Amino acid sequence: MKKITFPNRLKKLTEFKFLNFKFLLLFSIFLLLPIFTIGQSYQLIAEENFDVLPETDLVPNGACQGTGGDAPGGIPNSEGTYILTDLASSPLFGWNNPSGVVDGGVTPPSGVNSPTGNFLIFKAFGVTGASCESIADDNNANGVGGELACFDYNNLPAGAYSLTSFFAELTNTNPHTSSYGFVVSDSNSSTVIANIPSNNISQSNINWQYNEGLFILTGNANLRICMIQTNNEGGGADIAMDNFALYRIVPGDEDNDTVDDITDLYALNYVNLSII
Repeated sequence: MKKITFPNRLKKLTEFKFLNFKFLLLFSIFLLLPIFTIGQSYQLIAEENFDVLPETDLVPNGACQGTGGDAPGGIPNSEGTYILTDLASSPLFGWNNPSGVVDGGVTPPSGVNSPTGNFLIFKAFGVTGASCESIADDNNANGVGGELACFDYNNLPAGAYSLTSFFAELTNTNPHTSSYGFVVSDSNSSTVIANIPSNNISQSNINWQYNEGLFILTGNANLRICMIQTNNEGGGADIAMDNFALYRIVPGDEDNDTVDDITDLYALNYVNLSII
């Protein structure tokens, strides 16, 4: 039988198309991962629930008497200040209280903890002058300013992860939604791994509004995870925040074939699994 050969140009073109197909397929599955909620669960890894003083660049209410003073009753009156409180004892004096109800606009996945107990109320970092603190202030002395809350987690294995937080806007002022985001960094090198906007904070909505950011680790890492304010806001913003947390996304096995669902999706499309 006569051997069939292909010109090198046609061979290279075929290989190029095949590689492009694999890339597009992998990219499409990555885009579908955030909405593929059937057959997976959320496993809590770490959580800042504000039961105790958080690691933050904000300063406690009462620390800025010389820059506009703090309002009676304990609400943050100066930009860049905070209090920890709960629904029963929150000192408002003209501010609304969070309703305690999780808003239905974005529904948290099954397994994500809803806010309970203490939460953080902060007035956003502002420009110099009447403000107490700006995003340039590095009060926890780690080389990064504007951190609303942070925690560290070491030796996190490869896999798909979710960052979550809940916000409520308390005074019908501009929440400056574009100013906040999840930032994940390698705690050894300070290299940013993920920078994800947190934009579900609507004006005058005192319900808890769910925010989520997703990222994938391809190997073990020591991480610093923060909610950071990126712009100074002269008018401040009066926001409650709770349950800033890290979850691992654990695939299920809906068809009971002992192969997890995400692996099934990859295998059906002949894609290497090592990225997950």
